[in-house]
Amino acid sequence: MQRLIALMAAIVLAAPAAMAQQTRIDDPSAFIANVYDDLKNDGWPPDASGIFTARLSALVWPDFAPGAQIGFDFWTDAQDFDLSDVTIAAADTSFSRRTVTASFRNFGQMTRVHFHWMRQDGGGWLIDDVTSDNGWTLSDLLRSAGAPPAPGEEW
Repeated sequence: MQRLIALMAAIVLAAPAAMAQQTRIDDPSAFIANVYDDLKNDGWPPDASGIFTARLSALVWPDFAPGAQIGFDFWTDAQDFDLSDVTIAAADTSFSRRTVTASFRNFGQMTRVHFHWMRQDGGGWLIDDVTSDNGWTLSDLLRSAGAPPAPGEEW
């Protein structure tokens, strides 16, 4: 019984550290370019764990990819995709904010997805939100899908 209690305590104490594990992204534009190269070549969206800020991560259901939660793949703004003519552009909106836009054709239709990045205190960047020219915002979709409010936010 003591071993079980010790094991449970270790899991509970280790969980925040594991959840806080983030991927270090030094160049958001290169990261997005690599994602879209992979999508064009492999046809599979990347694992999104560790690339979101705490605010956005708090909206993603545990053990679910965001696409499963909202019904489509936010990388491609679609359920199915056949990408071509991909271009990546970036604009700094402040010292700590950058927007990287992926423009592409999906089954011939022009699509733009905007990744809003936040510079982290220890260096590197994380995605703070994603928007589309089709009018959606990832944080709003996740929230409306029943995700709990992010820290400091209300329903």
